Amino acid sequence: MDLHQPIETLLTAVATLDRPGCVRALREVPHLRLDFTDEYLQAQSIEGLRHLLAAAVLQARRHLRDAG
Repeated sequence: MDLHQPIETLLTAVATLDRPGCVRALREVPHLRLDFTDEYLQAQSIEGLRHLLAAAVLQARRHLRDAG
């Protein structure tokens, strides 16, 4: 996921991901160390996964901005 895209574009992309896409994207968010177990992710609803991914993307974007 390209964190340099406009936030609206990123959040729209997150909202359209299916379960495998959300899990894959969560594991690949750059600049963050997320340690979710497979069991935890499988227990989450698709909306829960999308929420986690949206929060992770926002944090990663903040990290990029702060790092300059």
